[in-house]
Amino acid sequence: MKQQRRPRICRCSKGKYPPTRFLEPDMQSTQMTWEDTSNDRTIDLEVKWRMTAEGISIVDVIPTRVLLRSEKTPATTIGVHTPGGRRMLNRLIDHQSVAANIAERELAWA
Repeated sequence: MKQQRRPRICRCSKGKYPPTRFLEPDMQSTQMTWEDTSNDRTIDLEVKWRMTAEGISIVDVIPTRVLLRSEKTPATTIGVHTPGGRRMLNRLIDHQSVAANIAERELAWA
């Protein structure tokens, strides 16, 4: 009896994108930058949000990259690849200011 082959999965994307990274039909995604002035760093974010009757509802905030600045050393960019790193940075981010920034952008486009 001939053995059936399993469908081929590309190794480069295997397990790389968790299900939350895909957009639902009414959800939108925006790339933003958040300034952490107390630690002198900039955090690049991917923000997933949707418009509701009450305003903008933030669904998910995903930190993607951190730019560290220092007077002694040149600027260093570090990618955020692990769930633990994303959770740690998510605790620092002011989600209300992110929502206000998205609302400001949307009103500018209207």
